Amino acid sequence: MTLKIRTIYMLAAGLATLALLQVSCGRQSPPPKEDILPPTVISHYPGNTQTNVPINVSISVTFSEPVDEKTIAFRLVVLKGGGSVLVPCTMSYSGTTAVFMPDQDLEYMTSYSAWVGSGVKDLAGNVMTNETNWSFMTGQNPDTTPPR
Repeated sequence: MTLKIRTIYMLAAGLATLALLQVSCGRQSPPPKEDILPPTVISHYPGNTQTNVPINVSISVTFSEPVDEKTIAFRLVVLKGGGSVLVPCTMSYSGTTAVFMPDQDLEYMTSYSAWVGSGVKDLAGNVMTNETNWSFMTGQNPDTTPPR
């Protein structure tokens, strides 16, 4: 009789396992949420109105999510002689941060304006609608003249 009880228990356990598998396999996880939010600029360096910025600064812009680096529009300008002069920069991009290195050292005691244009796209194709701009000032020319 013990053999019959064990067989019944094993059969019941097997049926319970099959029922559990059938129920759990019938459930589907919800589909992933669609990315509908555009990227934004969440930080930049140098900060807005920051002073004493080194002349060999790398300018960085961090986005709220990874973006298509080909869609990043960046300008760095200096105001000179009543107009603005574009400062050529080389860009690198990794993760969510773009780094812009001016091709030459900036000038001492000079105000610069940086700009990231709207139109930056995230990897889902959502477009940033607001541009971001800020300004900063480089530091003084250090006194390198030795005393006499």
